[in-house]
This record gives sequence, C-alpha cells and structure tokens, in this order.
Amino acid sequence: MANPFYQYNLSDRRKMLADEGFVRDDHHIWSHTDGRSIGESVATAITDDAFFRFLSIEPPVLELDEPEIDPQSIADITLSELTN
Repeated sequence: MANPFYQYNLSDRRKMLADEGFVRDDHHIWSHTDGRSIGESVATAITDDAFFRFLSIEPPVLELDEPEIDPQSIADITLSELTN
C-alpha cells in the first residue's frame, strides 16, 4: 500500500529542486538566488505537500493504483462459496 504523504523519492525531489533553480553545494544544502535554502535531509523528510509549499508550486495530481472492487463480483464469489 502506498503512503499518500510521501509519493516522491529523493531523486524526484532533487530533480524538482534543480528544475526550480536550486543549486546543491558540497554540504548538500540546496540554495536559490531568492534566498530560500533547504537541507537535503529536510527535503527528504518533509511531506510532499510541505515540499511543494516550500517550492511554491502546485503539486501534480497523482493517481494511486487502488483496485476498484465491483460489488457484484463480490456477491458472485460469496454466492458460489455458499452453494459449494
């Protein structure tokens, strides 16, 4: 089961930081020319929502692979089990 709060791994977050103009130094601190900075450990630890708020961008819509359950198929399985 996927964790809805952490959908992006470190490499995804690094790419997003770089795409937004952040540069990483030797101490793994990501800095932007507007004065914002974040440590790589913090960027990894915060939730996706907090990460996107820090970047000031809208989070992309993720579709979770949740199986759809058809109530009729459950009823059919239950009936077949009861009749056997």
